Amino acid sequence: MTSERPDYDSVEHLWELHARILARYGGEDADTADLHQKVNSFSSKFKFLSMFLGYTQRWSDAHEVVPNLDSLLIKIAIAAQAFREELLNITCVYQPTHFFLATFTGLNEKIELLKPEISEAYLQHLSSHNFHPLPPSAQTSDWHPFLVLVMKNLSFIRKEYNLVGPLWKRMKAFNKNLKSFLRFIINTDFPHCEVVIQAAHVCCWFFYTGMDQNGMAMLLADLQHKIDLASPEFFERILEFLQHHQKYNVDFVREMLHVSGTSGLENRLVSLLTCALKSMETKKLDLHWFSKHIKPLFVEARSLGDTTLEACKTGHVVLFARIWFLEAEIFLKEQQPGGSSTLLSLSIKDQVKFLYDESNFLRESLTPQEKLENQMLELIEQIPKQVDYLYESSQSHAKGFIPSKIRDVLYKFLVQMMLFSTKELLSNLIKSHESFTFLMKRQIGTLHEELTMVIEIVFNQFKEITEDERLTLTCIEELASGVTSLCNSFPADEITEEAMNKMGLWLFDLLERVQTLQAKLKELYLQVPMLNFPKTPALGFIEFLQQKLKQLLKWNPDSVAHLTNRIETISEDFEFLISHLIDFKEKGVENHGRKELCTRLIHVAHEAEYAIDSLVVKSGDEWNQFLWLYHISEEIRLIKMQVRPFQGKAIAVGVQNAVQTTRHEIPRTRATGTSEDVLILNDQQKEIVNLLKRESTHRDVISIVGMPGIGKTTLANQVYNDPEIVGSFHIRAWCYVSQVYTKRDLLLEILSHNQPNDKIHAMEDEDLELLLYQSLRRNRYLIFLDDVWDIGVWDNLQCSFPNDQNGSKILITSRLSDVVSKVTPESDLVKLRPLSDDESWELLRMKIFPEKRCPEKLREVGREIAEKCQGLPLSVVAIASLLKGRKMKPESWKQIVRSLNPRIIDDPQTRCMEIFELSYKNLPDYLKACFLYLAVFQEDKEIPVQKLTWLWMAEGFIQEKNSKSLEDLAEDYLIDLIGRSLITVAKRRSDGGVKSCRLHHLVRALCLLKAKKENFLEFITSDDKPYASFDDDLDLEEFEPSYPMNYDGYRLSISTRRNHFVMSTPSGSYVRTLLFFATGDTYPRCPYDISFISRNFKLLKVLDLECINMGNLFAAGIDLLLHLIYLAVGGDIDCIPSSLANLRNLESFLVKGLKGKVILPDAIWHMARLRHVRVKDRLSFNLKDLQVGISTQLNNLVSLSSVSLSPGEHAEEIIRRLPNVRKLSCIILRSRNYSVECIEFPRFERLTELMALKISYRGKGLNVSAFDFPKSLKKLSLSNFFLRGYHISKIGSLSNLEVLKLRSIVFKHTNWRLIKGKFRQLKCLKLESVNIVKWKANSERLPSLQHLVLRRCENLKKVPVDFVKIETLQIIEVQGCRESVEISLRRLKEEELHQYGTDILKVLINH
Repeated sequence: MTSERPDYDSVEHLWELHARILARYGGEDADTADLHQKVNSFSSKFKFLSMFLGYTQRWSDAHEVVPNLDSLLIKIAIAAQAFREELLNITCVYQPTHFFLATFTGLNEKIELLKPEISEAYLQHLSSHNFHPLPPSAQTSDWHPFLVLVMKNLSFIRKEYNLVGPLWKRMKAFNKNLKSFLRFIINTDFPHCEVVIQAAHVCCWFFYTGMDQNGMAMLLADLQHKIDLASPEFFERILEFLQHHQKYNVDFVREMLHVSGTSGLENRLVSLLTCALKSMETKKLDLHWFSKHIKPLFVEARSLGDTTLEACKTGHVVLFARIWFLEAEIFLKEQQPGGSSTLLSLSIKDQVKFLYDESNFLRESLTPQEKLENQMLELIEQIPKQVDYLYESSQSHAKGFIPSKIRDVLYKFLVQMMLFSTKELLSNLIKSHESFTFLMKRQIGTLHEELTMVIEIVFNQFKEITEDERLTLTCIEELASGVTSLCNSFPADEITEEAMNKMGLWLFDLLERVQTLQAKLKELYLQVPMLNFPKTPALGFIEFLQQKLKQLLKWNPDSVAHLTNRIETISEDFEFLISHLIDFKEKGVENHGRKELCTRLIHVAHEAEYAIDSLVVKSGDEWNQFLWLYHISEEIRLIKMQVRPFQGKAIAVGVQNAVQTTRHEIPRTRATGTSEDVLILNDQQKEIVNLLKRESTHRDVISIVGMPGIGKTTLANQVYNDPEIVGSFHIRAWCYVSQVYTKRDLLLEILSHNQPNDKIHAMEDEDLELLLYQSLRRNRYLIFLDDVWDIGVWDNLQCSFPNDQNGSKILITSRLSDVVSKVTPESDLVKLRPLSDDESWELLRMKIFPEKRCPEKLREVGREIAEKCQGLPLSVVAIASLLKGRKMKPESWKQIVRSLNPRIIDDPQTRCMEIFELSYKNLPDYLKACFLYLAVFQEDKEIPVQKLTWLWMAEGFIQEKNSKSLEDLAEDYLIDLIGRSLITVAKRRSDGGVKSCRLHHLVRALCLLKAKKENFLEFITSDDKPYASFDDDLDLEEFEPSYPMNYDGYRLSISTRRNHFVMSTPSGSYVRTLLFFATGDTYPRCPYDISFISRNFKLLKVLDLECINMGNLFAAGIDLLLHLIYLAVGGDIDCIPSSLANLRNLESFLVKGLKGKVILPDAIWHMARLRHVRVKDRLSFNLKDLQVGISTQLNNLVSLSSVSLSPGEHAEEIIRRLPNVRKLSCIILRSRNYSVECIEFPRFERLTELMALKISYRGKGLNVSAFDFPKSLKKLSLSNFFLRGYHISKIGSLSNLEVLKLRSIVFKHTNWRLIKGKFRQLKCLKLESVNIVKWKANSERLPSLQHLVLRRCENLKKVPVDFVKIETLQIIEVQGCRESVEISLRRLKEEELHQYGTDILKVLINH
């Protein structure tokens, strides 16, 4: 091979000449532009020619591959010499433009003549596929200028050949790395020949043969890999070189990072590199291991140069931490077996000081906006201190000092650091690879979460390290190493399909290892608390939980960021199991195995809810919750495996039975058109009616006595509401007494019938007694005392019942004849007899077949069932409800007969309980929880249905199905329970719905029994610990409980005095529901500190403290109960803080404000899950906070009461934010600047879902503009308005209106004439305190009316007699009206008898 070398000086001279020409001839004429082009062209060709000469000189087998290469090189050398001479001749001579133009045109032509021969030689070389360069030698030592030439040619290609897309990016990145590489090798002996030769090869191939861009991109990618820090092979070569040339450490770091000394990063990497290389010298550190760990740090450090200043700063902090960890890890590895000494090295002091300095620097580098994980910071501070302590201990040889323990502690630190580093690598892996599939991201995320769990356990549990723990640490170290290898083996720019497949297999293997490790950790450390979860078989709870988990991940993912994948998996598994288990049931696969699986699954679901909720509020040991969730996941997986065998059975049974049912279909068991209390004891009812109507000059006490379930209350209610009795007394009132009562409660209940005013609750007991006495005095009254157990009731109340010798009566029911006989003469004592067999059969028949005859085939078995009820009406009614839900076939009824215990002969109550137990057993699963929940309420108290259904929803018993709302489904469930005779109706709404209900004593006893057995509820009264030992006069400030009362039930209902409850400061870390009912206290004037609730019950979902006065401030800490779904509070509260919005899960919010107005915060508009807001007396929004026009709406809000509205913009804004509200109660307030006579009525027509609207005006009668109501409205209540004819016409035009209540209304025209075609669907009309004098109406004007109520209509002269023609009319109630109204009603009744021969219409007249 020729020894001719390229004249790099000539190349430099040409570049200088090029620059001079461009400077000298800088005009814009065509010749000048052409000259510039000619100079550029020749310059480029000459550089490629020079590079080819240098390239061939470094070609190891040129003679063998390319014939005649020597002659070609001589020819090129001669041409190059001629070019040099010509260039030298024109270097310093000033010539005109055309001279230079001619010169460079000739040069270009001459150099172009060489190109074909060069291309042919290069192609011959290319065909050999041999690119091995010669090793560096004395003859070929001028690599630097050659490398510079290669780089310039690469830049020329990138700029001049219009490279685009991936090739342009590859070329740019390669040039950048090549520059760094060049700067590094300038003064080193690093073996770089191959890379330089191959770079020149790419240039020659492209320039001389016209290689396509795709091929060039592939070659550049290969070259990039060979000099890229991200390449493991290149990085290890660098480290091998530096092992023997450590003087180049600084040069390597500076040049490879593309930066110099930024924020001390260069110094730290140099320090780390030096430390590691020294450890490699002593064979304490493996080069391959160190390369894998340090390479990512260099890659990340270099990438910081391309980020923003703020991101760069934050990145430095995290990177410093990772460098610190690797330094500490190297140090700790040196202390493990195989190190220099059995004790710690004596040079450790310097190393510890170094760690100290580094950790202090790291901590000081943090700004308030920058944070590392708390555990990471803790570890950074802890390691130097612990190592220093161990060093001192080892030096002093303290008693009991064991070197192996030192190594255990250091090994623990080592594993912790590896875990943190690995976790960070996984985070970076996810962020840097957007092309990962969903499954792969899920796997990496799961791996990240499992590492978080392991970190928690190692931090909290590995104290005195046992042999098992030492082995576990080894497994953890191996896992961390495996994950590190995974992360470092897949650079961001090398993720191909093959690499993805390889990564998938790798991830699968790592996750398998994680599973094994978790099983070991669970065996060592898992502490599963012994919790009494409910056993009620309600799959609806799992559906509720599954939806709850979805909401958690959607709205509050940060609270479980380290468990996202685990929770998603649990949620998906629940969804799978629910659908299959319900599907099996619908297809008839109902056996012991399925029931056992359901029971296990429900228990596991409760565990999952508790563990996840505890993590959200940071209650308990986080590491244990992690392990528990792993255990729960395994349990769910096993259940899934056991479910699969049922799938085949379900398909077979489903095909055979062709069962087509709807999930949660509600059987409407209540018969329509019948009375809820079917009358059978006609003779005894007449006897009691006669006793009550009897004229007397005394205050008579009449008593009904009989065993439980015999129908005392039912019969007394029938008598109490009998029209003859209603018309015989001026005042009627009743109250439930029961075993547990207070005089105050009885007084309030009696007064509430005639004094419906909340103000009475603020009165003292003595004032209540006086008020009752005064209201009854000089009136003929009937007081009904139900379920009296002792004579003390009479002793407490009789002084409040005046004896005016006007025939007033007291009606008492009791199961104890010896009690009532003390106040009732024998002649007024009615002892209810059991039903005869015929009466029992008749009652059973009427309940099951109210409107048709019983089929003959069922008569015999039906009579047998009736006889087994032993004459107890309650048993007959209960078993009738049970039979209605079964097939009307003899065999189906005989199953009921066989299920009744034949040995129960003379015990009707036991038989009744047995029937109720059978009814409970036959309840569908979704109704059992609803039924048992009734036990949370106090005995013999009416249960408000609205509150009950909201609680059912909060507990997850109601799951939305199809198009029905939760509220409608809850009402269906209630009707079903009523139809099964497990609940009785106490009061009905004006639209016929149930307003309140109650439980019979025997049913409640069953309810409590089952609730306790199934861990469903813990019901605490004043007779239970600790309240039984409390005195009524205990001083709250001086009281110190002897022991804290801790409850471990799932639901807790406490019924006791307010001060006793607060004094006991109960707690329950597992309690999810807490309801408190006050007994025996006066009106809650005294505020109580209930801040202990948030400390002692952190996981509450339901909290009801409505009957406790919490003062004028919202109770401290309630906003920390993040899982609350239902919250009821009370007190002197006048405003709610904005922190209420912390309760993201809140759906029902009830406030009983004792001062009147309660201001809600603007933040409430951000509580997206709110469904029900109810405030007494009224709620208001801060006008300053209510920004008009913002987009925030409560789309899920169903009911709102009672909101204050100011006419105008304020009202419009609130209405706009309630797009889906169905029930609205509002108070319109007269603004202070009110000046006009007629105000703009709020535009309620926007509320297209509104069904019930109640509006009252505070102030003088309100004169408003035209009404605007939505067509959806079914119930409308107006109070204190001035109405004109067009107002009434607008109301009558509402096509769906069924209930209309007008109270304290002033009509412009006192003659009310109903127009035909209006009020077509109106079923209930209530007029109270209206100024109507004449009422012109007939049956055609109110065609659907069922219920008419007239109260205190003192001006009304009569009721239209034509109302008798309204076929749907069932009842007319009149109170406090003129005598002429009563006369018209009597005439109406006469017309009914005369025209139709019936006595169906019930008319109740209260004086």
